[in-house]
Amino acid sequence: MRTPRAILLLTVLCAAYVARAQIEPPRWITRTPAEFSCLLDADGDGDLDLVTADRAAGLLRVGRRTSSTSVTWESPTSGGIEPLDGFTAGRVLTNARHAVVLTGILANRAAVMDLASAGSARTPRPLFPQSAGPRLAVALNTVPASSTDEIFLSTDLNGGGAFFRQLFQSTGFGTFAQLDFDNGPFPFTFAAGLCVSNGAIPRVAGLLPDTDEIYLFATGNNGASVGLQPPRTVPLSDSSQFIFGGFAPTTPLGQFLVFTPGEQTAYSIPLEPNHTYGVVFGTAKPLGLPVRPWSVQPGPGPRQFTLITASGAASVYDFDGTTLTLHSTIELPAGVSGGFTALFADPSAGQLFMLIDTDGDRASDTSCRYAFNGHAFVAADAPVAMPGLSDRGGQPNTLAFVGEPLVNTNAARIAAYTAADWSVSASGVTPSTTIQAAVDRGAALGLGMPAATVINGVPADATHLLLDQLASDIAVQPLFTAAGESVSVPRMEPQSGLFDSAVQVTITAPASVTRILYRLNDADPWAQSAGRTLTFWLYADTTVQCFGWNSANNRTTPIISGDFAFSRPPEEQDSDGDGVPDFVELALGLDPAGGQDDDGDGLSDLDEILGGTRPDLDDSDGDGATDREERAAGTDPNNASSVPSESQILSGTQSASERHAVFDLFLSPRPYDGVIAAYTVAATNVPCRITALDGSLLASSVTRETYYPYVPMPNLFFSNLPIPFEGLFAGFTTPAHFNVYTLSADPRIGRELVKLITAPAQPPVSVVYAWSGGETAAEVTAWSNAAHTAYAAAI
Repeated sequence: MRTPRAILLLTVLCAAYVARAQIEPPRWITRTPAEFSCLLDADGDGDLDLVTADRAAGLLRVGRRTSSTSVTWESPTSGGIEPLDGFTAGRVLTNARHAVVLTGILANRAAVMDLASAGSARTPRPLFPQSAGPRLAVALNTVPASSTDEIFLSTDLNGGGAFFRQLFQSTGFGTFAQLDFDNGPFPFTFAAGLCVSNGAIPRVAGLLPDTDEIYLFATGNNGASVGLQPPRTVPLSDSSQFIFGGFAPTTPLGQFLVFTPGEQTAYSIPLEPNHTYGVVFGTAKPLGLPVRPWSVQPGPGPRQFTLITASGAASVYDFDGTTLTLHSTIELPAGVSGGFTALFADPSAGQLFMLIDTDGDRASDTSCRYAFNGHAFVAADAPVAMPGLSDRGGQPNTLAFVGEPLVNTNAARIAAYTAADWSVSASGVTPSTTIQAAVDRGAALGLGMPAATVINGVPADATHLLLDQLASDIAVQPLFTAAGESVSVPRMEPQSGLFDSAVQVTITAPASVTRILYRLNDADPWAQSAGRTLTFWLYADTTVQCFGWNSANNRTTPIISGDFAFSRPPEEQDSDGDGVPDFVELALGLDPAGGQDDDGDGLSDLDEILGGTRPDLDDSDGDGATDREERAAGTDPNNASSVPSESQILSGTQSASERHAVFDLFLSPRPYDGVIAAYTVAATNVPCRITALDGSLLASSVTRETYYPYVPMPNLFFSNLPIPFEGLFAGFTTPAHFNVYTLSADPRIGRELVKLITAPAQPPVSVVYAWSGGETAAEVTAWSNAAHTAYAAAI
């Protein structure tokens, strides 16, 4: 259901341009395949600090401006999400300074992190959107009465053609409430916040490669709505990006430059005033770039951008909206090899900070300040080595759990913190805990002088703490970085693999959540389990995705997935060899490995499927007679009013099976007469019968003088005897005494003959059917129809 506020993809009237006091444009984020980077005031001192975030490891490095010209880099710290898919910065926690917001599709949450100071205070604050897989984040101030920025999130993994966009606002330091949400048929792959004129309410622009369109829309603007602003069509791919600026004097509302890494054609799109929508896209015009870009970044001047190639060469271009002119080429500092990765343009100081990759992995490892000498930007200081990602601090030594760890098998980790080495005790759990830690004073003095570290914001449902009690370099828990809320994931058994037949999958959620959300197709919406355990069967190649959700606090776990592949198609998977594929048995509520007769009524599952009775119930119509008894008696096993009599059950003849599972039997009873050493044969008209193993009569006949090849006369002929699935068919019996051809004066010397009849091997019947990947019910119907056709043709 939509909320009543203004939703995304809505435009506003020219009122959007009404100036507000001290409106700050959104921070511009530079994105490369390896990292995010931006300038922000992390500590509120007025100087813009440098921040980079490694996309693979989720680690942040802060370059603290200690003066207008110097930067001190701090050890990497975890943002709580790995890998990163989105990154933004803004005044989302307080109006006094900037914080960063990180998102991860598989982490299934966002994290807000205050970078005001180093150390344990840097605990990411989780933000759980209502939809799955947050990808993009934009911080911008869209509510005039708000002193802090709002957080715009776009999520990817909702399925069913729904891609949600949500807007959150701070309700206190580190707590957020959702303002608006909306959905659309396609996901954004790139989004950024911008102001279309000085003092205007910021907007979000986004790219939709699925439709080759760029959108500009307002968010949460006091409910104002005048209709959908027309997007602009422009060639896009999943890696396309844009920069925005006032490049041309004739387009005061700004201009987009849309580019795709590796492609030499970009597109220039101006914004134009419009009475109905306030602003609309102008005509998209192709712009040839001098080289293929790896990254295009705005600045250093207001009508300039910097183009960085895949080899790391960087050049500044003047751009008037139509024409590119080379302004200058940026050279590496003396004695440094490698290539540039990003730039930080600080107009207030008239200088650049360049990030450099010296080892060829396209990740930044060196920074250098540049200044303009009247002709070009040149290195103004010696390059500074950035701390390596392996130098990260903050290994966790305090873990919070729901349930007692090391005792409760389902105890779930919900948070990980860095307190202090040599922790010895903890007091309190929620909402804060105090960790007492000793100080290592050397070999002579040992541990002593315990000091307290307070951890605030421990999740309310935490019940236990686990202290590491060892120094971080030899800790027993340094498996991940301290990341605030760090929720245990569901357990999937088996995890994945290659299988020959149908496999049963069980998902168990940790104690920190109350439900499992899962799906078997990324185009489907998420289904929800009724509890913490979910079991289902798979028989076709499937990627299972799932995560846990706590309805009480909206906490979600990271998304896990398992790839299940099968060496045979579903129609060839028959675990119990009964001729019925596993997927058909599963759809009918049968055990695919349960044998040939699930309900034990003496009819095989295949016979019952083809005959129209229930293979999971021995008495399909509930009239007291089993399906097999009704088949033998000739009554309808699916009609409760068609009930066989006791005499029919005892003397009835088994009707022909629905499938070609019958055979003809020829016999000649040959008793030994006891007088001469020779076999004799029975006389004519001797009654004989065939009985099932349970004693019920299946067929009867009398001996006759009938010619059958290789069968002595008198003989017997039984037709349409059903082939059993047990292999051993039934018993053949004669009367206790019967006439025989003999030399003895008394012909009635035949003694009862009993013979176990083994049915011949059933010839294989090929069912012409191939799994088409449709709904299971339709596939079961298709297989059943094909089986009916195949067995009918074989009769």
